[in-house]
Amino acid sequence: MKQSLQQTSQKVDTIQINQHYYLNSACFGLDSIIANHVHDISDIPLVPESQSYIVSIFKQVFRYQSQHVKIVSDGKCLYDHPVILCTVNNGKYYGGGFQITPQANIQDGYMDICIVDRVPKIKIPYLVTYLLSHRLHKRHEVHFFKVKEVTVYSQTSCNVDGEEMQGDTYHLQICPQSLQLVMYGDFK
Repeated sequence: MKQSLQQTSQKVDTIQINQHYYLNSACFGLDSIIANHVHDISDIPLVPESQSYIVSIFKQVFRYQSQHVKIVSDGKCLYDHPVILCTVNNGKYYGGGFQITPQANIQDGYMDICIVDRVPKIKIPYLVTYLLSHRLHKRHEVHFFKVKEVTVYSQTSCNVDGEEMQGDTYHLQICPQSLQLVMYGDFK
């Protein structure tokens, strides 16, 4: 804490989602369900808190019914299919330190979207290994977009920086250079 007070702050982007603002990640689909229930894992004995996100993945993956997500930006439909995962990020990392949007930069004036198509449930753990090894971008089921504004239509709640948000239509837009922040390491 003392060290951070000696650092210079930098202006970073934030994202407005409907009437709220966030700094890092809004997710829809399976990753939203995982994030919304990750704290349920604390009830399981012998599971360290650092592993709760991974345990939540495997706990939720076989219960999950894929959700249809429609994504529209600048009047164009970018995606309109069932998904396993959909995240609109400002930063590179989310949920337990996973690098889901490696090209993201919280100072570039863009949101980074990662979408994983619906796949058979048996294939989800295989995709998780790609995520863990930073090779998710090599899969044909994975799509990336960079946008300044987007509307996401989803039948389920989303998770915004660790908090559940209810709705079915989410309008997101980047707010460039809107927050002063002290940053360390690879947070851009």
